[in-house]
Amino acid sequence: MADTPEDTTPAHPKPGWRDGLKQTFAEGMETIDRSEPVASTTRQQIAGALILGVCVVFLAALLGVPHLDTSLQIAVIAFFMGIPILTLDFMLMSFKFGRGPTHDADLLTEGLQVGAWIIGDGIGFIAVLAGVAAIVWHLYTPAFWIGVATFGLASVAVIVVAVVYAAMTMKSRGESKSRSGDATPGPAS
Repeated sequence: MADTPEDTTPAHPKPGWRDGLKQTFAEGMETIDRSEPVASTTRQQIAGALILGVCVVFLAALLGVPHLDTSLQIAVIAFFMGIPILTLDFMLMSFKFGRGPTHDADLLTEGLQVGAWIIGDGIGFIAVLAGVAAIVWHLYTPAFWIGVATFGLASVAVIVVAVVYAAMTMKSRGESKSRSGDATPGPAS
């Protein structure tokens, strides 16, 4: 009865969540150590900085307003929502992460940058757009509706141009393939 496994403990204990957290933290620090600041300014960084500047300029302009009506209150809230989101986006997009020690670390850094791009350039831009729209609504309501109509028409125009361009490109590629197919000799008989 000496071979019963009742009193035996495993040789290697199962790693707990603390061990995984320690390993993840170590991998993250190693990946951060390999990161480099982006030396060149990309269009995305410039656009992000400009949108962030719009928030700050509008908030500075609203400091002198003694009473904020509903549309200006919406603008203030939207700009204060946009500032931290755009700042985080700008900070994360200002670094190029090197290869991490593991594939999981690489996925995490890619996920951080994709998340910053989607949240920062998506939600941050929408917040700023809502703030600007609220200020335009405050200044002159018909101008707001003209802007909404222009945005809608411009969106439709972009889609139409994209579809026409894609159709023309596919048609010309099909014609060039058929021309090159006619010029190739058939199998020898």
